[in-house]
Amino acid sequence: MKIFENDNYIILDKPSGIASQDEPGKNDSILSAFPGCHVLTRLDKRVSGLMVLAKSAEVAARWSPEKYSKTYHCIVNLPGPGKEGVLKHWIKKQGLKAKVFDHAVEGAKQAILRYQLRGNSQRYALYAVKIETGRFHQIRAQFSKVGFPLVGDLKYGYKRSTPDGSIFLSCTQIKGPDFEVEIPLPFLWAKYGFETGSTVMEGLPA
Repeated sequence: MKIFENDNYIILDKPSGIASQDEPGKNDSILSAFPGCHVLTRLDKRVSGLMVLAKSAEVAARWSPEKYSKTYHCIVNLPGPGKEGVLKHWIKKQGLKAKVFDHAVEGAKQAILRYQLRGNSQRYALYAVKIETGRFHQIRAQFSKVGFPLVGDLKYGYKRSTPDGSIFLSCTQIKGPDFEVEIPLPFLWAKYGFETGSTVMEGLPA
């Protein structure tokens, strides 16, 4: 799980199914495994990929997220939203779900992401995604809003679960002044036509 460590940070490849932080009545989260650390880049429980932990409160207080670029990959049903583009919406958290609007409404925050098609299989499309705003469930909610919920994401409209219950969304690259780390696609995605270790990281959306 741990793939990078220096004096200030630990970077993990979080599997799907493990919470970033403790849930009520449970102590099987990432933070439970790394006591004393602070989550800087959290991932939803059923999402996989790179997470950054600070090794102290002082390091966490100095963290500047705008200095770090994160790239995600996700899979949707064909045809997908297009070859490349920008999604702009407004998101308002309502309970455990994000409500997405096409225009500004009271209490909603603007959500912007860029996507680029990285490949097609017989039934699915693979996208690289970069977010310009870090909103609640942003990638999941915005792709669903344009008619393409992520594979396995029952909360946002996909019709069936994946074999391991995961949502096919993974943080695959983090770049910044202190480190640059990337990982291959999750192993299970090969069954959907996208081999791990492929050169999907080349020419990512700006």
